[in-house]
Amino acid sequence: MAKQITIEDIKKQVDKKIQEFLEKYVTVKIDKYGNEEKTANPMAIKSFFFEIPENDFSTTPIYNAGQINYFYTLFVYMIEQINLNICPFAADIKDFCKMTSLSNEQLLKYKDESIPEIKNIIEKLYDFCRDSNLTLAQNKIYNANITTFKAKSELDIIEKKAPNVNVQVQTKVPLEMINERLEIIRKYEKKAIETKNE
Repeated sequence: MAKQITIEDIKKQVDKKIQEFLEKYVTVKIDKYGNEEKTANPMAIKSFFFEIPENDFSTTPIYNAGQINYFYTLFVYMIEQINLNICPFAADIKDFCKMTSLSNEQLLKYKDESIPEIKNIIEKLYDFCRDSNLTLAQNKIYNANITTFKAKSELDIIEKKAPNVNVQVQTKVPLEMINERLEIIRKYEKKAIETKNE
């Protein structure tokens, strides 16, 4: 990497793309209360934003921790700005892969086998994607069933199994106690019927 890329560089790069996308692809409608309602095709967002950025390491197949962190920071800021300025949009591991030119298998290798610094960044990426998807589902912006399926298949969320509860009664209730309780119930029922007939 020729020069150190700062957060300000990332913000300028993303903000420019947001503005360009707003001008070209976003439809704005005004509702009956005068509020702006923006809509955009999610596929247009995916193809416009998640491409390999122009930089010195865009063709490098193996990334170091600094480069992975750059992509992570760019990705998170991009998702946040899309949600703030365009429309609700959930973070997707596949979009990150497309942006970095990594396959899902390569990303999983970084997550499972690489040095701790890179592993931590990839874990944060997965956490961000999970949180993004679940937040949109909880707010009923995204379909909860589809989000659950996506979380299980792509984001390594494992649903907890219901505990297997096996109740065994060890105490024996004496027959006299059962008869006493039944007698109380019968008296109550009889009284209720008499009250109803009055």
